[in-house]
Amino acid sequence: MAEEAAFNPAVLEGYYSRDSEIDFSWMKKSTQHQFRWRGLNNRWNSSPRRVRDANTLAKAFGKSIPTDVYVSTASWLNPVDLPRLHDTESSAPVLLDHWVVFDIDVPPFSQTTMEVARMHTVRLHEWMKQKPDYAFSHVTFSGSKGFHLFYHDLQREKFQIADLRIREETVRA
Repeated sequence: MAEEAAFNPAVLEGYYSRDSEIDFSWMKKSTQHQFRWRGLNNRWNSSPRRVRDANTLAKAFGKSIPTDVYVSTASWLNPVDLPRLHDTESSAPVLLDHWVVFDIDVPPFSQTTMEVARMHTVRLHEWMKQKPDYAFSHVTFSGSKGFHLFYHDLQREKFQIADLRIREETVRA
């Protein structure tokens, strides 16, 4: 069984402080994305406000200290208080865009498996170059045992579907 990670709260708090240099430049409009994080207590939180930069993200954290921070692959007209996936009672949110993201992981973490993950990532990227409906954005280390490749979906027809629930289902399909 994997050993649970031990986090130093002071180090995490310093990293996510209001004067930290978290890079948001890779997002066109961070205010259209939902930000979620897992705290030291292992509970998930969602930002109660739009996140513009590292300062507003730090304010959203409040007193919680995140161990993991996630940004939605979808962009929304209003990313705050999004309804649950199967909530049909609330009004549907307005989905504006959605990245296509590939998560390449090769366990367990080691120099050898990271090289295998890198090679898979390069091959996938070369294959995606043949897909004219997707534009490469960037690649990042996943934070554990691989890489994330981000692409923009250039097929805009599905984002013009008037029925917001059908639009979301079509994009997800």
